[in-house]
Amino acid sequence: PPRPVAAMTEAADRVCQQVRATHLRTAASALPDLIADLTHVALTSPSTEGWRALASAYRSAHDVALKLEHRDLAALALDEQDPPVVRGDGDAAAVGGHRR
Repeated sequence: PPRPVAAMTEAADRVCQQVRATHLRTAASALPDLIADLTHVALTSPSTEGWRALASAYRSAHDVALKLEHRDLAALALDEQDPPVVRGDGDAAAVGGHRR
């Protein structure tokens, strides 16, 4: 079973910090399992916290892909971020268009 939402939220925050510190390999290795677990939890036990953590993980995936010059993957990650943003925070969705 997936980790508790609070633990996954902390993991998403950690990955975000790793990306900011340019520890891209470390961040990239954590993202697939984190995104899979958060997606499962978001779909089976939806919560604002879970959706926000999923959006954060996708944003980190976008940032890693962009820094590694994989623009196609970066665009895909950004597209995947949209549903979690809308479900996690409607206000954030209203201003989310500026990222494109």
